[in-house]
Amino acid sequence: MRNGFLLFISLLSIASKIHGHSTIKGKILETLTKQPLSNVYINLRNSENRITYSDQEGYFEFKSIPPGVYYLQTVLIGYKTRVDTLNIMNNGTITLYMQEDIVEMPSIVITGRKELSQTTINSLDFKLRTHNTTQDLLRLVPGLFIAQHAGGGKAEQIFLRGFDVDHGTDVAISVDGMPVNMVSHAHGQGYADLHFVIPETVENMNFSKGPYDTKTGDFNTAGTVKFQTKNSIRNNIIKYETGRFGTQRGFAMINLIPHRDSAANRHSAYIASEYFYTKGYFQNPQHFNRFNIFGKYHGQLSAHTDLSLSLSTFCSRWDASGQIPKRAVDQGLISWFGSIDPTEGGNTSRTNANVLLTNHLNNAGVVKNQLYFTDYSFNLFSNFTYFKEDSINGDQINQYEQRKMFGYNGSYSNDFKIGGLLIKGSAGIGFRGDRINNIGLTHTVKRQTLENVKKGNVEENNFNGYG
Repeated sequence: MRNGFLLFISLLSIASKIHGHSTIKGKILETLTKQPLSNVYINLRNSENRITYSDQEGYFEFKSIPPGVYYLQTVLIGYKTRVDTLNIMNNGTITLYMQEDIVEMPSIVITGRKELSQTTINSLDFKLRTHNTTQDLLRLVPGLFIAQHAGGGKAEQIFLRGFDVDHGTDVAISVDGMPVNMVSHAHGQGYADLHFVIPETVENMNFSKGPYDTKTGDFNTAGTVKFQTKNSIRNNIIKYETGRFGTQRGFAMINLIPHRDSAANRHSAYIASEYFYTKGYFQNPQHFNRFNIFGKYHGQLSAHTDLSLSLSTFCSRWDASGQIPKRAVDQGLISWFGSIDPTEGGNTSRTNANVLLTNHLNNAGVVKNQLYFTDYSFNLFSNFTYFKEDSINGDQINQYEQRKMFGYNGSYSNDFKIGGLLIKGSAGIGFRGDRINNIGLTHTVKRQTLENVKKGNVEENNFNGYG
């Protein structure tokens, strides 16, 4: 497998050098902050149209371009569209700056886009949609909707394209390339809790539907959703919100490297924190609280090398009323907002470290190397059948685990032509290790253990390769 992977990389590298025309490379930056803009629509027009999109670091390139005069159009919602005239005779490198603009929605033409297998939702869409958590942003994916139960602290119930995805079993979710889904989870395979992400730190999200993305791999049965956090912020933000049922939210996001001191804007860093609490509208208060801290550094180490480093920690606890039988309400035993077992609920925490090094090679190839680590804990009390199995103590259960997750992702991508056909090539390898200690299921009453049903440890390793 290793020899085959190296051969594939060699073919990509050799093919990328075979061309009889020019290659144009470029980078798109935001005018004020000088930070890269991703997912910019780029159209190179002459007798034919060539279309591409800028990557996460703002880079783009066109290969095998015959000599001549071309018009380069760059489009991104929320920024002024620009059209530049290029007289292409030889290979060249350009830098383009895009300026923020008032958003005016023109007439919309819907067409199929063969050049992309994924669709991007940017930060402008987030501003137009009310949300309390990052999980609420999932509703922006067409055909996807979510429902919350059990006190607000659990991962949402997800439905996508006719799939009951449960808490993430059939949809692959990641943040900055780091997997969110948990394998062999105490509550359910693929459990994907996004509460550790502060919504204001999300820059954009990509999604695709169907098991078509080989690079995504595990859990990509109904689709995939990939969140990307901001590399930099423009302004410091401090805010406090309050509402009914004792709801409170405090949020702060502080720039650690002022733009004027960031070495020609090649480096940026910020820290964000969030605290949320609500008593809830149930007869038995939820007392749901959540605390997050997130910090990120992004720097251009050289003209062709970018480094991204993020650290975060999160903890949450809640009480839950759980689902209730309709007959108990009809008989007047409890109200619509009452509970059979008011001691349901739980707590969870997650700490992450994520490092991504991106190299742009002279042949327009892109090499990415990523390392990540997660320390995770989960503790959930549920009661689905009340007194069906144990008429004396009730049927409450406790699902719990302690986990350490670590992994590596490496990839190489490049575009080249064979016989006049444009080939988008990519290859990669990856590893993920999960060390789950003290995972178990117990029978409890009012959160006190009666007996251990299952208990043990899990070691799971996943290797992957694609081309």
